Amino acid sequence: MRDALPTQDRLTQIRRSHASARPSAENPAWCHTHADLTFALAEIDRLCAVLARTEQRLFALASGIEGELQRSSVKRAGALHG
Repeated sequence: MRDALPTQDRLTQIRRSHASARPSAENPAWCHTHADLTFALAEIDRLCAVLARTEQRLFALASGIEGELQRSSVKRAGALHG
């Protein structure tokens, strides 16, 4: 059964274990697995950065749309009462 650690805590735990692991030349499979994990962790970091930038852009876009809707409703209300 998998432990119930939150994803970020689990990634932190994996990173620590990976950083302290020392692959040995006598075990090529271990070396390849270690290299694969290095790649996978770097890809996770890259995707997290992409996600963070996308979230920022979506927030900015949503804020702009919300502001435009508010301005538009104020103009309509002014035209109705004007």
